[in-house]
Amino acid sequence: MGKIEDFNNTFALNISKKEGKHDVNEWLDLLKPTIYVLLISGIVTFVLNLLSLIALGLDKNVGCHNKFVFLRYLCFAYCLFGIGLVVISSEKLQHFSSNCNAITNNCFWENFLFEVSLFQIIDGNLCAALDRCFAIFAPAYYCQKYKRFVKFGILTLAILHSILVEIQIYYSMQNSRSWRCCMVAVSSLYDSWSIKAQLILPIMITILLYIVLIVFIKFKINKIKEEDNSAHLHYQLKEKLLITLILCVLSYILTIVLTIIVINIAYSHCKFIDAVHISQYALFGYFSGIVHFVLLFYRTEEFRIAILNIITNWKTLQMRKINTCSILPENRSCTIKKSKATTSVIS
Repeated sequence: MGKIEDFNNTFALNISKKEGKHDVNEWLDLLKPTIYVLLISGIVTFVLNLLSLIALGLDKNVGCHNKFVFLRYLCFAYCLFGIGLVVISSEKLQHFSSNCNAITNNCFWENFLFEVSLFQIIDGNLCAALDRCFAIFAPAYYCQKYKRFVKFGILTLAILHSILVEIQIYYSMQNSRSWRCCMVAVSSLYDSWSIKAQLILPIMITILLYIVLIVFIKFKINKIKEEDNSAHLHYQLKEKLLITLILCVLSYILTIVLTIIVINIAYSHCKFIDAVHISQYALFGYFSGIVHFVLLFYRTEEFRIAILNIITNWKTLQMRKINTCSILPENRSCTIKKSKATTSVIS
């Protein structure tokens, strides 16, 4: 907390000086392009993951599989992530127009969706790992007694956890003027070590579970290599899904978590211009939702088919509309000609 308070105090002190005004203008000019990139990234993330959510929901073949429940949850979390980025970007641009006059309480609500989505993604990945553990280590239970209320109970706990973390963040923030609100998607999330632990520990447990599962699957594949081709193929498909899921977790670490580290490094500088320069390198973290979509699309066949089906159906619907619009005027003109001809004959 000390370094961040020093940063805020120095920033406020510089604002009060005449020579600080030039620095603030430079700071705003530096950060504006970053904010616009975040806005575009948020919109693209929301659209892609909403498409994924709809495609997985409408596809009957996908809907009957337990494993896709948690993938749908992750897509939903990334939709929130995209909306959160759009809200943050819009609010930051508004702050710039009013010389970044932000209140900590308002800052919390601006970052609310973004932060909730961060923890929902983490918890969603952990839930998916636990789901795979049930499927591989207890297949009889998973197929017969693993009912829908168990899955949705786990998801409810994940949502409650993210809300509880937000309550912690809210009460750890001070109701005072904070220049940190003017930084890019930063709040008290990165100040408290207890909150950091809730960010890091689930990721570590998730990776550990996936490593154990992959080792177990590899062992099974080698064991039944020459015995049963169908069982061998079944375990190979499980291995591919596990590798895809662990890649999703790693992509999250390489984007969001590294972004948090970069922003913390930026906050260690008392000169806010230096902090802004360093925080610009954190921009790659906000493409996490797009990377997640690309990974699922190229590595999961059912997901890819579901997406292509919904795109194909949409194109077919558009073509039908175009054909209907082009046919109707011709029919109308023919009807008019026929009616005129009939009238002339009668007369």
